[in-house]
Amino acid sequence: MMGVPTYYTRLLAQSQLDRASCGAMRLFISGSALLLAEPFAAFEQPTGHRILERYGMTQTGMNTSHPLGGGQLQVTASRGLMASFQARRGRCGGFI
Repeated sequence: MMGVPTYYTRLLAQSQLDRASCGAMRLFISGSALLLAEPFAAFEQPTGHRILERYGMTQTGMNTSHPLGGGQLQVTASRGLMASFQARRGRCGGFI
């Protein structure tokens, strides 16, 4: 499921949000803006899922992502993502 940070904050306010209601979900993705550390951490306890943050989804499909198995990078909107950001490029079908 893809959503913006506000969507996940509102989901957390719902009493029905639990492992059973999220049982068929494989992946929760947040994009468009920085997801604050509090809702990121709070989401895993009732659902059993860790939210994956991705960037650049609107313009290009997806440019970058946090690691799926890792935690959330500790960044703030004022500091921005670039201070602790690394990206790598790879080949796909001969194109870079």
